[in-house]
Amino acid sequence: MQTFPSECRLKNRKEFHRTLNDGIKIVCSEMVLVAQRIDPNSEPAAHTRLGLIASKKVGNAVVRNRVKRNIRESFRILKEDIEQNTVLKGIDLVVIARAKAAQVKQGQMQSALEQSIYRLVKKMNPKSS
Repeated sequence: MQTFPSECRLKNRKEFHRTLNDGIKIVCSEMVLVAQRIDPNSEPAAHTRLGLIASKKVGNAVVRNRVKRNIRESFRILKEDIEQNTVLKGIDLVVIARAKAAQVKQGQMQSALEQSIYRLVKKMNPKSS
């Protein structure tokens, strides 16, 4: 069984570039989170989609893949909470791993992603604070 289905992923270059160029950016020591509505003129999509970027600055291929697995697992755990939040419904998220992400355990990665998403909600909806 696939736990991270195709409809929850950013798949092509155009989707990544649209999110990176027009999105809201949240920076922390482990990652940079960039978020953008899938289509601002339409109804919110059913799924929040995730794209991952890990450059060679993070480490070799083994390290980069481990970091991406940790981020993906953290997103999977937080996905239900993300999709229940009306501000975050139907957005594309791109997570850019930073060099420090290679030394972080899965629980710490989940905490960092959760804090970044909390900051994103405050930034996207300033009236809620």
